Amino acid sequence: MIKSWCIDDNPNAEWKDIRAPAHVAKVRAAIEKNFARYFESQVQTQAAPAGTDLLARLGEKYKVTSSKPTPAAKADASAFVNAIEEHDKKAHRYHAVFDTEVLNEFRVDDPDSFKTHLSRKCPVILSLLQSSDRDLKEWKMKYRMRGSEELLVVFENLLTFAAEYMADHGDEKTYATLETASDLELDDFDNEELSILGVIGSGIKSLVLHHFYPRVFPILRGPSMFALFFLTDKSAFDLRSDTSEFLIVDDGKKGKDLNIAMDHNYWYPYAQFTEYAVLVARLLEAACKARGLDFDVEHRHVYVDAYFAHVCEVHAADLKVMRGIDELAWASK
Repeated sequence: MIKSWCIDDNPNAEWKDIRAPAHVAKVRAAIEKNFARYFESQVQTQAAPAGTDLLARLGEKYKVTSSKPTPAAKADASAFVNAIEEHDKKAHRYHAVFDTEVLNEFRVDDPDSFKTHLSRKCPVILSLLQSSDRDLKEWKMKYRMRGSEELLVVFENLLTFAAEYMADHGDEKTYATLETASDLELDDFDNEELSILGVIGSGIKSLVLHHFYPRVFPILRGPSMFALFFLTDKSAFDLRSDTSEFLIVDDGKKGKDLNIAMDHNYWYPYAQFTEYAVLVARLLEAACKARGLDFDVEHRHVYVDAYFAHVCEVHAADLKVMRGIDELAWASK
């Protein structure tokens, strides 16, 4: 999407277009088409014996059968296992910061000290504050200007929203029936009561909720948006801007070699993103089962996040050019 188009009252804005059923169907079809090749490269650690592919093709061509099964590449789930371990290590840190009793103590005893607590203890906030990334300079300035109680209110609202959502949709039997953005009923996630413009947005909010409920809430951040860009063949799917919905094309900023800089679409509707994340999760679950790998439903969106990270690793060279930078550096979760 074009950054200058993204204001809600801009007649060029494409927010309705990207949620039109016909458009969503095209995006889903592209994800389904491209899913397998990234999954296979992520779990395949030992190639099949030399000549296996040729023998398989000849056998198919001449209808030759063999009593011996064709050796397949070994599957390795270590990428997912490691992602779960890393998630669980950090989850307790998020719980320590945002536990309901902790927030209540700050509300009653000293709301003015919550920001200090947040800055020192919340993994993603701490990582952003310590980052040397020049693009975070504006975020740091805006963050330092926000009041402690304002931040406390936003996170109180966010955790209340999550608790209510889990009560209504979090049961696995219910969640397993949810497929579309409409079914998921996550539009309230983007409400201003749960956000601070330019400071607390989808990335930080989804990271927090993901570390409380990884079965239900995916992370909307750079790697996830860029991964969807590649999974959908970089296609605009006939959007009027002729750009991918998963990117923000900054028409006011130049990158290296005078190319227009591109970032992930940090304004993307969380409900629509979650529809695609759920689709990827179900493809992952089926693919793991087919390859004899475990799929831990309780960590559903940890698998998705690890898969998205792998897609970005495959396209690391492209991303460096797109973002106009020398090295990729994602915000720590």
